[in-house]
Amino acid sequence: MAGRFDAVAEVRVEVRPPWPFRLAGGSMDGLLRRRGAALQRLLRIDGEPVLVGMVQPARDRVVYAARGPSEADCAAALATAREIARAAGLDPEVYVGIDVASDVPFSDDESLTVVFQRGRPRRPAEVSFVLERLRNERLTRVRVIFAPELRDAMREALIH
Repeated sequence: MAGRFDAVAEVRVEVRPPWPFRLAGGSMDGLLRRRGAALQRLLRIDGEPVLVGMVQPARDRVVYAARGPSEADCAAALATAREIARAAGLDPEVYVGIDVASDVPFSDDESLTVVFQRGRPRRPAEVSFVLERLRNERLTRVRVIFAPELRDAMREALIH
């Protein structure tokens, strides 16, 4: 199964904040989500989905990334988020970011078996259409991360 973002562009930016800090959790409205060590968000640029996010590999390093149909869409999402932060008086190097999170949530190995009362044991992909489609599929999310006080302006600017 080909994913929506298989043939896409990706833009990454690594910054060093002026002081060490720790990424907060996701937003209360669920639009910004924490996935492991990363924060992520789906945006729309001219109607096209762009996944943006941020991860903090060290206290003094933050990696922002955007993944979408084109490099221009990714760069536009990041630029818009930075402009909004700057207009709100926040340093965009600290308060805006992009991250890419990737995982294979279901690899159909021998570790899982479905056992019915009658019949032979089967692998999960044999009994579930959804798991069959997800088997060994890499899921990738790109997220834009920004300060909560920028949420309304970001929503207005990026989500159509």
